[in-house]
Amino acid sequence: MEAITINTDESYFVQLPFRQDEYNYEYSVTIGDTTYILWIYFNRRMGTWILNIKDENNDPIVMGIPILVGSQMLSRFADHRIEDMKYTFAFNIKERYAEIGEYDLGSTATVFIAKELT
Repeated sequence: MEAITINTDESYFVQLPFRQDEYNYEYSVTIGDTTYILWIYFNRRMGTWILNIKDENNDPIVMGIPILVGSQMLSRFADHRIEDMKYTFAFNIKERYAEIGEYDLGSTATVFIAKELT
């Protein structure tokens, strides 16, 4: 699965790809010069999608991050391995502030990573 990258003069945005036919899956994605393994699953008890990020050697970087609308999901983590993912946001296109439901991720909801170019 490939991420969609949008470049401007001052920043770039990466839209993470998601599958609509699976509720528990892994894939690798390259952001900047770094390859990550993303493990995505829907936690029915919590009613939310969960993001886990591992390095290319399958070693955990951050695990158990809820994919929530309106939050910078990774800004509280100081791990240098995710510096390119610091500004990660979820959006629900269908309903602006609605949380991302079981059937929304990859259809009406998505996750973007923004990075300011210096």
